[in-house]
Amino acid sequence: MPLEILVPLIAIGLVVIIATVHLLGGSARLPVLTAEGARQQFQSEVPDFEPKRTVWDSADRGLLLIQERGQPAGLVWAHGSKYVTRVLDGNSLRSLTLADPELTISLRELTLRNVTFLIDDECDFVAAQEALESLLDSSNERS
Repeated sequence: MPLEILVPLIAIGLVVIIATVHLLGGSARLPVLTAEGARQQFQSEVPDFEPKRTVWDSADRGLLLIQERGQPAGLVWAHGSKYVTRVLDGNSLRSLTLADPELTISLRELTLRNVTFLIDDECDFVAAQEALESLLDSSNERS
């Protein structure tokens, strides 16, 4: 095929693909996550979950919902074009890496393996650390 035909054909094809993706919502931004919205989203999947504390990621990528010590925690995290939720317990956690202000949670699943929270507030950092370490400790005791 001559170059004079091929180049415009490719350009028009790219414009059509980009326009289609945009019109179908592929370029839509995630809605801003609020504490109440995150709780509702999480409780729609786990109705009896009652968080006592909410720890936000400083980069607004998600939050950690903490219950009583030793109880499973909840995770709401931006993943692609959606927010995903996970129940964090001793079985779902692989490890926890701390490097103030970063807290990296490694999970035992394929779709969401690592989540790194940036936590500027020292009290929130300590609360998240204690909650997640207690879950890891409880899973080690059962092993």
